[in-house]
Parts: sequence; structure tokens; C-alpha cells
Amino acid sequence: GNVLAAGEDSAGLAYGLDAVTAWPRLYSVTSDATRAVVDDRRVQLDAAARMTVTCGATTVVTAVLLVHSGWWWWLTAAPGALAVVSYAAATAAAVAFGESLRAAFDVHHLDLIDALRLPRLANMAEEKQLNDQLCRLWRGEVASLSVTYRHPS
Repeated sequence: GNVLAAGEDSAGLAYGLDAVTAWPRLYSVTSDATRAVVDDRRVQLDAAARMTVTCGATTVVTAVLLVHSGWWWWLTAAPGALAVVSYAAATAAAVAFGESLRAAFDVHHLDLIDALRLPRLANMAEEKQLNDQLCRLWRGEVASLSVTYRHPS
């Protein structure tokens, strides 16, 4: 959970974008290749997390069922070991997913500005201000932007 949250917090940060708020919009303008990488890493994360929970629950149930079974109780070690391995895999998958989110923001943050028909600004400080305003608008904290929309001719 902490690794995933750290990845979400750092993605887009360099551009003044809150990843949780901006990601649904940025996702739609990413390239097919970027989308495939992000989706694949998310599937890996989900699978590893599900395996961790399943193996952990199986360990508990097995321990309860075999508590008075003598040496058979040691069979709880198998799903327990799988839970530990799955947790390590989930942590690694969360790191990889966070990295793919950061890469998507790095490569496509200007595509989002273009798709919204907003002007590209002169420097990174102005872009960060715009992106902060956009995130606040999307969260419903402000009613409008201080930047003029460019209608395509």
C-alpha cells in the first residue's frame, strides 16, 4: 500500500499534477504503447495482491482446521510461504506500476494540455500553476481557470 501510494504521489509531481486526479484524463491521451505497459503492470499488481490475500487467508483457515492434527499442522507453511513470496511480488509490482505512471506523465503531460486546447506556457513554473489549477478544477475546488481556452479553427 505504501509503495503504491508513493508511486501515485510522485507521478505528475514534477509538472504540478496530482496523479490520482489527473490520471483518468491523461490515460485517454497516452499512446497505445504507454497504455499497454501501464495496463500490464496494473494487472501484475492486482494478480500479486490477490494471490497474497488468498494465500494469507488459506494459511489462517488451514491452521485452524489442522490445529489438532499433529504433524499435519505444518502444512500451513506452504500457503504461508506463498503468501510471503506473493507479498514480495506485489511490492515489486507496485514499484513497477508507479514507475510506469511516472513515465506516462513524463512523456504525455503536454499531450494533455494540447487535448484540453489550452496554450502551452512559456516555462515550467507557469505550467505547474496551470496544472495545479486544472487539478483543483477537476476536484471541484474552483469553478474556472485563469487561462483562455483555444478553440480549434
